[in-house]
Amino acid sequence: DWCSDLGVAVLTLPGTGSFVSASDGGPEASGVVTWPTIGSMAVNDTVTYTVTYDAPASGTLANVAAAASSTADPTAANNTSSTNTTVTAQADLEVTKTAPASVNAGSQFTYTVEVVNLGPSTAASVVVTDTLPGTGAFVSASDGGTEASGVVTWPTIGSMVGNDTVTYTVTYDAPASGTLTNLAATTSSTGDPTAANNTSSTSTTITAQANLEVTKTAPASV
Repeated sequence: DWCSDLGVAVLTLPGTGSFVSASDGGPEASGVVTWPTIGSMAVNDTVTYTVTYDAPASGTLANVAAAASSTADPTAANNTSSTNTTVTAQADLEVTKTAPASVNAGSQFTYTVEVVNLGPSTAASVVVTDTLPGTGAFVSASDGGTEASGVVTWPTIGSMVGNDTVTYTVTYDAPASGTLTNLAATTSSTGDPTAANNTSSTSTTITAQANLEVTKTAPASV
């Protein structure tokens, strides 16, 4: 038994995201992939096609496949099939910490913390912290950052869309000597595909300074 002139197999793509490619010569036009007509399929013949697709930043992707033939079909209800795919949000937060390579002992200097959302999704409940060195003294932090037990924490950011950037600063008093190591970090309730760039550290060398004072005394008269 043969089913002659199957006609076409089509796949209607979701309204968001982007088409990459289709197997077996299936071109895409206006959100629909259409494969070349199959001249005939014998009973129990099977064909399999694939479509590669780039997911959007969020949402649910509805997708409908359909087949049609010039031969009568007694069960038209199974000529279509649909799927729903939920997109799990992913936001790649990157933190960059900068500070002077060296400062004079006893001087005051600034740490800078920058956080950017590289996307693709919106990052929710973003927290930024800065762990201070064990020596020296905290002076102040910008944008409402508070210090407790050597860690500066800024108010939670409700959301950061893709490419959003925030910049914070910490003012610090250098100690008399040593090397200051400082670690900035960021977290979010949204999944992050690249956790390795969620922390950034700097090292600042203290240049020793000694204020020598000389006092000369002598008799007023001899």
